[in-house]
Amino acid sequence: MKKTAKRILALSVSLVAAVSSFAACGKSGNDGDSGIDVVKPVEGDSSNSKFVINCYDGGYGQNWLVQLCNELYELCKDVSFEPGKKGAYFEVVGDKSAATSLASDEIKQGSTSTDFYITSAGSPSAYMTVKNNIIDFDNVYAYDMADILSEKVFDSNGEVTLDGNRFKTLDNGQTLLERMDDEIVDTWNFGKAAGAQKGADGEIIDKYYFMPFEDTPVGLIVDWDFVGGKMNFHGSGIDGMPGTMQELSDLFEQIRESGYAGWTMGSGTSFYLYSFENAIRSKVDGIEKTKKMAYYLDDPEGYDFGGDTGNIKISYEAKNGYWATKTKGYKAVYDFAQMMCTTKGDTTYYASDLFAKDFKQTQKDFVMSKSSSTFRRVAMLLDGEWWENETRATFNQMANKKENGYGVRDFRMMPIPRITEDDAEDKYLLSAKQTSVMVANPNTVKKGSAKEDLLRIFLQYVFSRHGLATLNTLTSISMPSYKYNLTSEEQGKLTKFGQWMYNLYRNEEFKYFRISETERFIKNPALSVRDLAIKTDTAIVACYQDARDGIQKTTDQRVQEHFEKYKASLSAK
Repeated sequence: MKKTAKRILALSVSLVAAVSSFAACGKSGNDGDSGIDVVKPVEGDSSNSKFVINCYDGGYGQNWLVQLCNELYELCKDVSFEPGKKGAYFEVVGDKSAATSLASDEIKQGSTSTDFYITSAGSPSAYMTVKNNIIDFDNVYAYDMADILSEKVFDSNGEVTLDGNRFKTLDNGQTLLERMDDEIVDTWNFGKAAGAQKGADGEIIDKYYFMPFEDTPVGLIVDWDFVGGKMNFHGSGIDGMPGTMQELSDLFEQIRESGYAGWTMGSGTSFYLYSFENAIRSKVDGIEKTKKMAYYLDDPEGYDFGGDTGNIKISYEAKNGYWATKTKGYKAVYDFAQMMCTTKGDTTYYASDLFAKDFKQTQKDFVMSKSSSTFRRVAMLLDGEWWENETRATFNQMANKKENGYGVRDFRMMPIPRITEDDAEDKYLLSAKQTSVMVANPNTVKKGSAKEDLLRIFLQYVFSRHGLATLNTLTSISMPSYKYNLTSEEQGKLTKFGQWMYNLYRNEEFKYFRISETERFIKNPALSVRDLAIKTDTAIVACYQDARDGIQKTTDQRVQEHFEKYKASLSAK
């Protein structure tokens, strides 16, 4: 039995209509909270083989995955994966365990029938055992997907053709690894880790226990209808965005003088500042320098500290890692924070309720500030690429005016602009909040088993070009971990914000990068990124919070305080 890529695409269209005909759209999980019409999942029965996916019910929602699993059900209805059964049922469940260590706990305890987890957590350490800074590969609580990821089943367009209970292998086909971001393929290969088994000639044997999922940046979401329209701003950056830190500062001042608020951010999301910080620091120090800092590797080239340290260079390591708080990029982070938290008289660059409300209420207030009579209009929101999908319900509430509906208004994420005259990176930058992992349960998925066949067909379909396009068009969230392009018709289905992000990733003036916990773990499994002596997160958050509370300090004071703090913390160990 064969079903071509075109047949699969046709099935997806017909299935949407079929599902709509018998399912009243309900409200379920984040998709429901976001005001989206939820596609009811097809329900299998005992005659079907079954594969269970626990998908974190967060900013992406689950609608995209239910849609693709429904298509797979239709695609495989005449296929047998195990004796006595016909067809396959891909069940999507969602609870917060997929975002926490509970997923790994369930696998370790053997207490779950879940076959695959799509998490929002970035650390692989919970699934690993480490002895003397070496991964114990005999005690890994994740299924090695390397063989599946290496099968040549994708045609030149990134689509697949079903042949029996697998997708057809093509002589000139592409693998899923080849369709992933090259950096992730290189740095997520556990076969490169110390202690990994080598081939007869010492060659690396690929091991991929994890695949990337949430791989999205955090930045300032700009209400471009307001900034580019009412404020009539046009900067030197990409498509009129601020091209320098001074341009951004001038814009905030213009907004303040006009009686509006420059930006806001919710409570409980201070970790968003980490990736924002990474992008600022990397713009000045360079991406590779920031990565070496995050992964705590020796850097033989050292750092050019400049300024009051006299342009000396050192190679930092555990005993002197606190020197990293003296880099020019680190100082730039504080300069940026001080600028964003400027107070003049009784008005500020930021909204008066900065950090005061939860993220959902902050998103809602940002969107609705356009027509609010009780608080200042807010020009920007510091949040992630998922924010618009997450707050669909707010747009729907305002949709009594068509121009306020979901996807109609023009929002854009601002890349980090030029900060100094000698920035190490020429391109405008954004950094990932984190890159979350997807993992298969080794207790249920075994080599040569029906579950392995179901995992194979699930991964290769969901991460085909069609699968990625489905996710992108239903959520307007791009997937930069994977190589794919949308047709012009598909691009037209994106919101204006989704179109902006899709095009931004493909803009030659822009660079997106990630500080990956998976890469860090492979390179240095004994260390937790949260415990690094040179980590700056807490101090950066405090800088913004102090500014909100009227506690003003100069950049030099901030840097020196943090420098002494981490120097003392290392001495105490």
